[in-house]
Amino acid sequence: MADLPETERLQILAIAAAVDFEPGHVFAEAGHTPPHVWFIEAGLATAHVVLSDGRMVGVMVFGPEGAINLAAPAAGRPSPVRVTAQTSGRALRVEQARLKALTGAGSALTELMLTYGATLQSDLHKAVACNAVHAASRRLATWILRCHRRIEGDILPLKQEDFAGLLGAQRSTINAAAQSLQAAGAVSYSWGRVRVLNRETLARLACECAPR
Repeated sequence: MADLPETERLQILAIAAAVDFEPGHVFAEAGHTPPHVWFIEAGLATAHVVLSDGRMVGVMVFGPEGAINLAAPAAGRPSPVRVTAQTSGRALRVEQARLKALTGAGSALTELMLTYGATLQSDLHKAVACNAVHAASRRLATWILRCHRRIEGDILPLKQEDFAGLLGAQRSTINAAAQSLQAAGAVSYSWGRVRVLNRETLARLACECAPR
């Protein structure tokens, strides 16, 4: 929301409700049209593609700069991903219909919605390719970087099972990948918790999908 002109930002704030959320909170369900747009102020959320067998693969991370379901009012289509909170946090919640009423030709909000939709589609396509060709250790390094840039401090609030869900992998695979990153001096890994020790080393070990 910080990228919007002050006039449009104030219009959104006037119709927004401040909401605290806990880990596991569902912001969007794949195949369903989400009723709200969420502007994250604190906390971490992730978007997953839900496969036909029920497994999920992570495609996107939302932090304090993120807006969830932002493309929905413009597109009017069901969400292609399931979005859930990984940590507790706080967000501004806006009803889709009321947000759509603020859009129009030439508005910055409309442009932001279109950009968000294009970014989500791009990330979906990249996730398919990444999971098909990149090694688990490189994909784990990428997800650690994505999460690390959206939190304060170096200890990630995600556990082994959370990363297993993001990578669509078994916990044993995550454990082996994390041990590999630890051996390289990029992270410390204990009791399923990850601490970033050297971001530069981590970036070198990550796949090409990592944020630069």
